[in-house]
Amino acid sequence: MDNITIPHDIIDQFRIYFDESLPKFNDFQWQCNKKILKNLYGIDKEKDYQSKRGEIIDKKIRKEIMLAIASFEIPKKILQGSYMNFARGILPIAVHVDIAEDKRDGDTIIIPLTFNKKIKTIWFNEKVFEPIFDNWISAQNFDTKEKTNNLRNELDLTNAYYHNPKLIDFLKLDGIGEWTKGNAFRGRRSQPHCSNNFKSSGIDFKDYIIIQTGDE
Repeated sequence: MDNITIPHDIIDQFRIYFDESLPKFNDFQWQCNKKILKNLYGIDKEKDYQSKRGEIIDKKIRKEIMLAIASFEIPKKILQGSYMNFARGILPIAVHVDIAEDKRDGDTIIIPLTFNKKIKTIWFNEKVFEPIFDNWISAQNFDTKEKTNNLRNELDLTNAYYHNPKLIDFLKLDGIGEWTKGNAFRGRRSQPHCSNNFKSSGIDFKDYIIIQTGDE
């Protein structure tokens, strides 16, 4: 994981674009596990929004984003073909990878548009090319692995892997993405990563830009 700094005036403009696009978001992810909803978040529903997204297709906005993240030194051709979305995270996301069925790697870049020191994105060193992360978990023998971090004592990671919270202890930490104004961070799509449980800090949601590239 690495990070760059984007000037605040550019972030402010991205925030304007986000607010203008929010009513048109049409890509919704749902949390349908009633136990997770009830036990972690006190939500007594069959399902609730995990996140909402809107693809960024406006050429002007895409160009401005490409210029803003130029310090990552990603080839122009790759950025031009990348997926760019405005997103609102309503529930903290569990540990996962961003690998699709083609198992092609690339970068996941996050530009926070909500700024709070209590929001974190945790990146781990492992490389996982299994699109269904639970399948990779099932193939691991954690009885033979050693504890590598104390993250669960330092952050609220109750959302990270609800069915077996101790899993996090055995993943090697790469870095933590901070949700401060002007910070942008990236990891590889094959790297496991997750949010901390920002809901337990009284934060209703987090807004951001997410860019996902594919290696040539």
